[in-house]
Amino acid sequence: MVALSPQSYHTTRNLHLCLTYGHNDLMLKTALVFISFFWLAVTTASASGFVLTHIGNLDTGGRQYPEWWYQGNNPTLAGTAAPSAAVDVTVDSSSQSVTADASGNWSAATAITTGDHSLSLVSGGSTIAFTLHLNQTMPANVGTPSAATQPVAGSLTPTLVIFLSGLTAATLGLLYKHRLAHH
Repeated sequence: MVALSPQSYHTTRNLHLCLTYGHNDLMLKTALVFISFFWLAVTTASASGFVLTHIGNLDTGGRQYPEWWYQGNNPTLAGTAAPSAAVDVTVDSSSQSVTADASGNWSAATAITTGDHSLSLVSGGSTIAFTLHLNQTMPANVGTPSAATQPVAGSLTPTLVIFLSGLTAATLGLLYKHRLAHH
């Protein structure tokens, strides 16, 4: 399910009205559909930057593991999300919501001490969940995952933007050529 902002809703509704009741030109309809998919892909891809970067003074490097060990009490969680996005933080059974700033940075203070704690962070449909072990020694059998289990770093956003820009330009070029042929 895609959540639409009020502006997105009106853009989508106007596009639907145009396609349903307006222009009969197939090329125009095709161009409008490609532009809509381009807009949707770019807005969806740009919202996918939800990352936990710090647990207290521990830099997570943006990695996600099912368990983290930290020495200290009341660590502040910090990370990045879409600008002005809500980040729901649940520690054990206590929840709070914080808002990312205009740059997408967010932080949430915790009030937890020694022991095992279940954490869940949710923003924009993405979830980061893990167990946080405070003031405990990491077991000897826990190590760094091998490179084969590490996800490939990078972002799909530039590829999508370039591909969809080219597709949109080609469609608009065909539309222009089609209009010239009929006038």
